[in-house]
Amino acid sequence: MKNHYFLLQLSFAISFPLSADAAVVGIVDYGAASASEQASFDLINRFRVDPVNELARMFNDNFSTSHTNATLGTLLSGQNYSANFWTNTFGSNIVSNSMDFFQTRPGTLYSEFQALTPATAYSWSNNIGWAAHQYSMRVELDAGASPNPHAVAGAPSLGARFTNAGVNWTGVGENIAANWPASPAAMHMALAVDWGTGTFGMQNPRGHRDSMMSTSFNSAGIGTLDAGWAAGSVTQVQHLANASLNSRIAYGFVYTDTSATTRAVGATVNIYDAANNVIGSGTTDSIGAYTVTLAANAATPVSADYTLGPITTPRHTLGNNGITYFLDAAVIPEPSSMLLVGMSMLGLCSRRQRAVG
Repeated sequence: MKNHYFLLQLSFAISFPLSADAAVVGIVDYGAASASEQASFDLINRFRVDPVNELARMFNDNFSTSHTNATLGTLLSGQNYSANFWTNTFGSNIVSNSMDFFQTRPGTLYSEFQALTPATAYSWSNNIGWAAHQYSMRVELDAGASPNPHAVAGAPSLGARFTNAGVNWTGVGENIAANWPASPAAMHMALAVDWGTGTFGMQNPRGHRDSMMSTSFNSAGIGTLDAGWAAGSVTQVQHLANASLNSRIAYGFVYTDTSATTRAVGATVNIYDAANNVIGSGTTDSIGAYTVTLAANAATPVSADYTLGPITTPRHTLGNNGITYFLDAAVIPEPSSMLLVGMSMLGLCSRRQRAVG
């Protein structure tokens, strides 16, 4: 049976057994783009600056063809959909199978891309990337149980996802590709075409495409979790916003096991300055994540510790990336278990019948 993909992001942490007084280990920033996330981000910006020619580039990326916009037009322009058009024309893969499943009309798709106008490229935001990472983990853990992947049970609202990551925004958007094969090119085409139930085999309105091309947004961050709920799949969340960065934030995840599978819910996080004054505090949420927003006039944060039940970790040095502060990962032995202080990143989500959300 063919898989038909709908549109709707891995959680990992560094785990090193250390003694209780061990020094801090490697600094990791999970708001920064991974190679896969950078590839997806670059594809969005390629689309934005030259949208008319993007359809041909996407077919070339996914089918190893060498079309120009003009040669693609000879195949698609004015064409109604006929049975198995996409598979018969380009060969069988997740893109053509999905477009045949939804009966995406070739002529309409081509003409809509010809009507698009260029937009300024997005700027990457680590804060927005962090928001996307957090939510992709929620989508992956939900594993399709919630009817709307944009509103997973227990998750903050869409706007709060950005606010909690230290983003001042006047407009936000979110694209999700859940439980997808690990192909940035295929996910990009799914979101840009916006196939699904609607008019002419595409979602109505073309919300994912509109978000990718919106002139109301100036910034983006992507979280791709290298684990879906099916083996070999990934979950990706794209967060888009008209935004400026808020005051500095510290963010991360806390786990209670060395395999980073058991999340520490309700752990207290304290952020310290060089004089050992607490300048910010927070508590981990239901997925073990925390975001501590620091006042704009606060002293420079230099360290943090965590408390869970009777255990308080030794102080850890903070890394920084501009105005965003983030933590390292370490394992602190406990009498009967280990407390893992770490950070994680999130990603797109999918279902058995895969659509765009």
